[in-house]
Amino acid sequence: VTDVIATDGEALHLPGIAANYASVPHAANLAGFGDLTLQVDDVTMPDWTPASSMSLFNKYLNTGNQKSWSIDLATDGKIFFTVSFDGAAQTTYASTVATGVSDGATASLRVLRTGSDIKFYVDTGSGFSQLGTTVAGVDTALFGNNTDVEIGAIYGGSVQPTHGSIVRARIWSDATQ
Repeated sequence: VTDVIATDGEALHLPGIAANYASVPHAANLAGFGDLTLQVDDVTMPDWTPASSMSLFNKYLNTGNQKSWSIDLATDGKIFFTVSFDGAAQTTYASTVATGVSDGATASLRVLRTGSDIKFYVDTGSGFSQLGTTVAGVDTALFGNNTDVEIGAIYGGSVQPTHGSIVRARIWSDATQ
């Protein structure tokens, strides 16, 4: 597991402005997964159905065929999991229901991929529960790019900036539930 957490227990505060994000340098153990778990903890959003989509956590660059994966909060409150198997083409899977988190509230979000099954989870303080039903995907390994992991924006911090805060982001190279 790779774990990024604020060292003083404080959250990463994100103003929803481009170039305001955090990143972790590329490492080989952060890319090229089949099964995986991606999780952001203690996420607080002033609006859980934002006016424009926000990128929460990704390893995804739109240029140079460097797409791998991204977790986004969509305008309808659903979680989007966008993946690439070749670095160029992309496929997006969405939770079948919105998070249901109240504006201003805090929750943790998880995407779990086991084989071709993709599950979305939310935890508002009483443990993780699945968001809707399992989504059918494919079991092809994700593209192993060499871009940084970004928290709070995508494409080098230039697009889909997050407005809110995130305490921790975690990546498991297996399906951990």
